[in-house]
Amino acid sequence: MKKIFTLMLLFVLCMTMGVYAKDINLDFLDDAVLNSSYTGNMTITIDKPLEVITVLEKGGYLNSVNKFIDLRALLEGLADSDIKLNCKINANKDLTKIRTAVEYDVFVPTVVNPNLKMHITARNGIWMDYDISGAEPKLDMIMRYPIFNKYLHVTEQDSMGKSMIESFMSIYGGEQNFLDTVKEFMIKYADITFSGNTYTVKLDNASVCHVLKDYFEYFSENMKKNTEQTMTEYSEYFDDNYDFDDYSPYDNMMSEVENFFEKTTIIGEEGITTKYVKGFGGKLKSEESIIPIDINLYKLLEAADAEIPVGLTEKNSSIAFTIKTTADYTNVGTTKKIDFPQLTEDNSFTFDDLNPFGYDDYDGYYDDYKRTNFDGWVNVQSDSVIKDGDVLYVPFREAIENACSYELYDEGDEDNPYYTISYVDGWVSFNSRLSDFGVLEFKVGRNDYYYKDGTYNFGAPKLINDRVWVDAKLFESVFGWKIEDITWDYITNILNVSFSSYNY
Repeated sequence: MKKIFTLMLLFVLCMTMGVYAKDINLDFLDDAVLNSSYTGNMTITIDKPLEVITVLEKGGYLNSVNKFIDLRALLEGLADSDIKLNCKINANKDLTKIRTAVEYDVFVPTVVNPNLKMHITARNGIWMDYDISGAEPKLDMIMRYPIFNKYLHVTEQDSMGKSMIESFMSIYGGEQNFLDTVKEFMIKYADITFSGNTYTVKLDNASVCHVLKDYFEYFSENMKKNTEQTMTEYSEYFDDNYDFDDYSPYDNMMSEVENFFEKTTIIGEEGITTKYVKGFGGKLKSEESIIPIDINLYKLLEAADAEIPVGLTEKNSSIAFTIKTTADYTNVGTTKKIDFPQLTEDNSFTFDDLNPFGYDDYDGYYDDYKRTNFDGWVNVQSDSVIKDGDVLYVPFREAIENACSYELYDEGDEDNPYYTISYVDGWVSFNSRLSDFGVLEFKVGRNDYYYKDGTYNFGAPKLINDRVWVDAKLFESVFGWKIEDITWDYITNILNVSFSSYNY
């Protein structure tokens, strides 16, 4: 259910900004989407009495809350909020290059209880300049939030920026550009009419469900294609037998969304209505969106198979409010100069600064990082169990490879590898610069092992299918590893032997 609520919130927020509606296949809207300046306003109005609060109070469900908060007054105060917006945007058609500035102020008259009333003014701002059209994506993003005393600066060099670049690539990196895709959805499901210079677009609850379904299917397909492309580009890191799992996290969300809308509604009967008015020269002059939210808490809990509070019914559990947004446009098609805040060391910080331990640049980290020890956990697998009396055997080379490399990208270098293994006439010689290990030598068929001028006796090594197998106890006595777990999977026919290093 958390996914569904998040999904709906994102959709409603997008609608208030006119993102979807402006992308309908109406020629005069194209410039407004990609190149314009506009000021906007958003208000919220409660449409029905909050009977659900009374029911919950009578049932004793708010006893703890009421000791501190007047919930009804708090919600009614939030409904009187006012949001003012200023936005400028200059983007290309496929949204792979965007420069935009969005500033919005939120005014909230808040009543926590009779003893605490306050008026909150929250300033917010997002300035973003990115380009993912070339081989080296670029990002320059500045954010201003009420919880911050300074600007948050994000670039493609830091951890948050890299994550955002990947998100942009997954959204706008498909074969069909994002705006054209959204246009198709809206034309397919919206009811569009016009009279003179006014165009009206309507979406009812069922239409919203269809748009959301197609919207996330688009993301799901893009994610799969991008994953397949990544695997192709880095195929050397995958086994030949690796089976690509054709899955996206959005797949499961499809059924959740459909099931949710089948059992309940969230959009009021009148549906979402957006009106566009053309001005001089056929350019977009203004828009107005009305988004009625009508949630029946009883049906919502029933759809989620959740416990329904005593006394709650379909008749007394409605939560209905209307979001209204307006926007006035200027410089449509001619917006060029978009100013960013001037940043200094004193008035800004980065996302990585939020972590007191710092976020490493992973590429640089592994370039400079010097391994000094074997991996702390070593897992060795084989497709058969080889025992000789009480001696259990494991593949020697596989154990060494796993112990000397955290990941495939951490294998040392050609001139100075973490380890060497040689095999000559049955003699195996192993050397590693990790932990100043030194040289270990043994011969297939003999139970004496030579290490640091000493001799150890274990089960005699075996050569089976071109693999050298050794006594598992070798790693305990010579390497200092402890056998933590030995399991045999009867379904996959795989033997797993897990070691841990005493040195970690």
